[in-house]
Amino acid sequence: MSKLLSLLYFSYPIVVHLAIYHNHLLWALLWLACLLLFSAIRELTCLKKFTLTFLTYLVLATAVGLLAYRFPEILAKFIPLVIYTSMFSLFATSLMPGNIPLITRFASLMRGIKPDNLATVVQIYTRRVTEVWAGLFLSLGIVSLLLALYAPMYLWSLFTNVISYIIIGLLFLFEYAMRKRLVGGHMDYSFKEFAQRLAVVDFGSVFRSSK
Repeated sequence: MSKLLSLLYFSYPIVVHLAIYHNHLLWALLWLACLLLFSAIRELTCLKKFTLTFLTYLVLATAVGLLAYRFPEILAKFIPLVIYTSMFSLFATSLMPGNIPLITRFASLMRGIKPDNLATVVQIYTRRVTEVWAGLFLSLGIVSLLLALYAPMYLWSLFTNVISYIIIGLLFLFEYAMRKRLVGGHMDYSFKEFAQRLAVVDFGSVFRSSK
């Protein structure tokens, strides 16, 4: 069920783009509100108690549902900016002194070892990749903001909800190719195995353990 829910969240940008194309943006935003509400119910059902996560989902679902009726375009443009800003913050803050770069953390968890036990070349490489991802999300956020302010709605949506995700996917593939080229001696897995290892990583532990 969690994988299905994640898939529905990931499909949200395409749903929004199609909704804008067919002039039904409100329904896409209400669909997101329902996803958030379902996430809240799932959290409560699984843990059998009120948690901060449950309250967060509930508040977000209510806010999206209410704002969708009054400010649909503003809300639709605001959500990606929050995502880009959050992702940039996660990558950038992990680069601060005393923290473990986010990609380094991923690499250590995928191998089941501590970050300090990674080869020096891998630590250097993963730090550089973290910098690249931080730069990408910053750039996407800036372009999305400029298009939101000065471009037609459809053009903004085409970039933010379609092109930007293609760019992210291409960078993911390019990074894997560069990883194999630059630190290939420390890679004992294929792209399929890489994706499988990444899929089972506890993302919560990645974001909680930045030091």
